[in-house]
Amino acid sequence: MNQDIWKYDTILDKWTKKTNYPGVPIYGVYGFVLGSYIYCGVGVDASATYYQAFWKYNTSIDSWSKEADYIGAARSTCSSFAIADSGYLGLGVDKAGNYYNDFYKFFPDSNTGINNLTTTSGIVISPNPFINTCTITLQGINEMPVFKLFDLQGREINVSITHSGNEYMVNRGNICNGTYILSVTINNQTINKKLVITSA
Repeated sequence: MNQDIWKYDTILDKWTKKTNYPGVPIYGVYGFVLGSYIYCGVGVDASATYYQAFWKYNTSIDSWSKEADYIGAARSTCSSFAIADSGYLGLGVDKAGNYYNDFYKFFPDSNTGINNLTTTSGIVISPNPFINTCTITLQGINEMPVFKLFDLQGREINVSITHSGNEYMVNRGNICNGTYILSVTINNQTINKKLVITSA
């Protein structure tokens, strides 16, 4: 098995050698493309060891970085794709021959790389889109959450959030119009919700 990576130029009809994949040599790797980044991982090596490792390749600077491991069971023969600002990976088979029908949605952030989005039930944002303020209601959740706001380039945005009971108010302040990702961490589980800020 090899770890070499090549780029094909469709205009020049030419292949260019890029930096080798830094993980162990494996096959059955799956991933998706978000912007100028390629995310890939899972797979199986020559000794039939299955992996959950995930990596990000920066096409702009030809470099690899380790990301948070895939949250599902180690597997191969998956299905993966990207829609807008999120990647999806699931299905597949593991070493014991177990077949999976689970699916996970991912959004990259500037801290952990890839976070699992398991369920958004119990978190209600209203209104969304909003102009000045919106209210986040945590239904059936008693633990104190940690909120972070990111733009679609993965940059963290300073945001003012106040709360009363299980309701949290997001104050727009000087944040520009646009689409953002609100990261909500509860009991070491991170859930990402899309926020849209508008002027009308």
